[in-house]
Amino acid sequence: MNIIQGVRAVAPKVVIYGQEGIGKSTLASKFPSPLFIDLERGTSRMDVARVDLGDAVSFLQVSSVFSELLKDPQGFKTVVIDTADYMELLLEHDVCVENNKKSIEQWDFGKGYVMVREKLGEFLEKVNRFQSKTGMGVVFIAHAWQRKVDLPEDTGKYDHYEMKMPVKPAQILKEWCDFLFFLRYDIQTVTVDKQVKATGGQRVVCTNHTPYWDAKSRADLPDKFTLDDKGVKAILSAIYAGAVTVTPPTASRPVPKAEEPRSNSPADLGVKKEEPPKDVVTADDEVHENVGCNVPSDAEAFEGQKELIRKVEDWMTACGFSMKDLEIATTAKGIRPAGTPLCNFNRADLERILVGADKIASFINKRKGA
Repeated sequence: MNIIQGVRAVAPKVVIYGQEGIGKSTLASKFPSPLFIDLERGTSRMDVARVDLGDAVSFLQVSSVFSELLKDPQGFKTVVIDTADYMELLLEHDVCVENNKKSIEQWDFGKGYVMVREKLGEFLEKVNRFQSKTGMGVVFIAHAWQRKVDLPEDTGKYDHYEMKMPVKPAQILKEWCDFLFFLRYDIQTVTVDKQVKATGGQRVVCTNHTPYWDAKSRADLPDKFTLDDKGVKAILSAIYAGAVTVTPPTASRPVPKAEEPRSNSPADLGVKKEEPPKDVVTADDEVHENVGCNVPSDAEAFEGQKELIRKVEDWMTACGFSMKDLEIATTAKGIRPAGTPLCNFNRADLERILVGADKIASFINKRKGA
């Protein structure tokens, strides 16, 4: 038996849903290097990379995007399906065509929706295999609707927000994801002449289930975040704490213009250039790909060093941290003194950062007054 103990790093599986225009696509665009499968063409006014599916969109096209990215990720790190409820309609169409039906409602006892659920399950299994090989995050965006729910005591009904999809497909998508976020307006009220009036609302991200909406998180998160830069940083920090980063196949084409490659130079990260320690082999003409480290690009102090450093760098990027920010924690926690480049961290140092990523991010933000 191959027994694995302890916390395992996994690629992010996220579902974001909410009312129209609340900022679902905007939140998804904050994920690392996203590529949108824009089924509803709602990102036209956003500066993001998207797949051109043409006029006649089909579910086969959605599935083929993952097959193509498996061959050549082209520098992308996140795939965003916008939206899941539109994709479910494409699945319904495929089921009807395959069985010579005009409508999914032509089946008795909801059998058509069962077939849609089975197709969705097969697709999500393909997504799982894709993520295990590439380490890329996958984000589904969905609209929300209200449904009347009976109380267990049969004393009445209440409104419950859910993904705008049939129950069976929605259920399997909720089970698949590790993070299910519900976006809503947190309405503020005042009492004037004994009447309660709304004075405005703030957009928030709900992370935990309540009787009024579906949500979940496999990380220990507050019940809600404000949908601003600070809230987005905290959300991404939790999602990418210890997230797996698998080295993708070498791209045969350059990174698209819509996604500029990230620079790791000390100057761009706000890190003061320092001379390397004496025990590091120097090279005048070659610069190591890791932050602040002047050693040959193919050198590794221990097996798997590049991959661990890449994980730390991806986490820093998701949190918006520079090397100076990381040093706030590494010096205070006694991991490494200030000015130590990542290539001089040993395996235990790097793994300690990844395992405690969420706590370290919280510590840094507190020290910075964020």
